[in-house]
Amino acid sequence: MSEAFQKTYQGRIDRALNASEKTRAERKALDDFFRQLTGELHKAGVGLLAGSDCGAYNSYGYPGISLHEELQALVDCGLSPLYALKTSAYNGAKFLKKEDDYGLISEGKIADLVLLTGNPLQNIAYTKSIDQVIKNGRVFGPSELEELLNDKQ
Repeated sequence: MSEAFQKTYQGRIDRALNASEKTRAERKALDDFFRQLTGELHKAGVGLLAGSDCGAYNSYGYPGISLHEELQALVDCGLSPLYALKTSAYNGAKFLKKEDDYGLISEGKIADLVLLTGNPLQNIAYTKSIDQVIKNGRVFGPSELEELLNDKQ
């Protein structure tokens, strides 16, 4: 990470650590409100999208792992694991009007896949149990994925 990026996050961390009790309570109330709103929007049939890694109050959201955490949060708000998963690729393709190419696994579509060792429909936390990734026709098994992660650190 660049020095500027690190400074930005250090400032956010320092502000959070030094926040007043009032500010902490307001942040918790805002978080509670957003959770309730998310559940109500879903019940009302509003289409939801995953991928809010860079929200205004999101000091600790990092691309990648934050999607798994977001899917868990959606389930905690009352969405089924299936609908939480749909907020990602399926709803994203619909929103971007790219459903002819993306969003479902079928012949003729562009498909990068993540293969899991557990069923996320039974427990959304299984989205973290990544066994293989297929990207642009290339298969990345456990050892290649570990190597990629180590190279990025």
